[in-house]
Parts: sequence; structure tokens; C-alpha cells
Amino acid sequence: MKNQIKEQKLEKTVFNSIIRHETRMERRAMSGALVNMPWLSYTEADTRIDEVALMMVHTLFEKYQIKVNVNIRHDRGYFNDTFMANTKEWFEDISGEFTKYLIFNEAFSLLIFEDEKGHIVLDQIRVVEKNQGLGTKIIDTLLNICDDYNWTCVTVPTAIQEEGDDELQAKLGMVGTHNHTINRTKRLRNFYSDFGFIGSPFSAKMIYKP
Repeated sequence: MKNQIKEQKLEKTVFNSIIRHETRMERRAMSGALVNMPWLSYTEADTRIDEVALMMVHTLFEKYQIKVNVNIRHDRGYFNDTFMANTKEWFEDISGEFTKYLIFNEAFSLLIFEDEKGHIVLDQIRVVEKNQGLGTKIIDTLLNICDDYNWTCVTVPTAIQEEGDDELQAKLGMVGTHNHTINRTKRLRNFYSDFGFIGSPFSAKMIYKP
């Protein structure tokens, strides 16, 4: 019975958050804020993300002797919402199909693509051994490339599901409502701010400008 009530409350939270998200996007459009173009789709030939990936491969090896592999995939854009009922709701969506480059080895993985505004998107980064400085090296390498070519980089710092998080949340693809999940997201945002990423009042995106 308790589990049923918990699921009902969580489903209600999801529904309410989606409604609020739609309202926010309408307000952004009316206020002239930059919004996404769902009718646009991008292929490998349309973007420069392949150049970024190639430079990442060379720089990581030359500077840090880190050997990496590269996979190319075509994915839909992402939707993130931390469902924070009592504080600012961090959200973002990117609609359309994008060519994403996965740069990885046994120690880390980095997923990047170029969005419809021509921004380099740091989609995901995962490091096996935390607090060893590897993640900093990877992000520094990406941002140095952006500096060299005057490219804007954006990211949406979002805490991912971890073992022990609510099973229903995982099924729904939710970021999470628990305080520890929200706190992980806050720590991530602080982490990216140390690299020069700046938050926006209209979006969950954090933007790095050369």
C-alpha cells in the first residue's frame, strides 16, 4: 500500500513538472529567449563536431599520453528536469537528431555534439575513478579547443541515477527528487562553474564562452 501511494505521488510529480515545463517554454518563446528548433536535424556532414573529436584525440595523446577510441552515433536530443518542487527547477530540452561523438577508453567516456545554435555540447562525461584529476584534464582539453576556435560550449550538469535511487524514477527516466540527487546536481553545477561555465536564468544550460 505504501509503495502504491509512493508511486502515485511520484507520477503526480512527473505530470505537474511536465506541465510547468511546457509553460516555461511558452514564456521563453514569448520573451524572445533562445529556444530550440525541433524541425531541425543534423548529420555528420553538417557540423564541425568531427573536427572537435579529432582534435580531442590528438591533444589527449600528445599532452597527457591518453589513448582513446571514438564511436559515432545518431541520437535524439536530451531532456532533463530535476523536479525540484521547492527551489528553482533546472530543465532543458533539445529536440531533433544529432550526430554525437563518444570519446572513451577504459578510464572515462565523453559524449559531445553540436546543437542547432552551433554550440559544442558537452552531453555526458563519466570517469571510473573519481577525484584523480582525469575529468578535469578532459574538460580542459575540450575548452582549450573551444578557446582556440572561438566556439561556445554548453552543458546541462545533471546528476545521473545511482544504485539505490528510486526504481520507479529510473523507469521513468527521471533525474530524481531525493535531496541527495539534487545535491549532486548542485555540486556538478559548482564544478562546472570553476571551469568558467555560467548559468542562465532562462535555462538549465551552463554556457562557456571563449
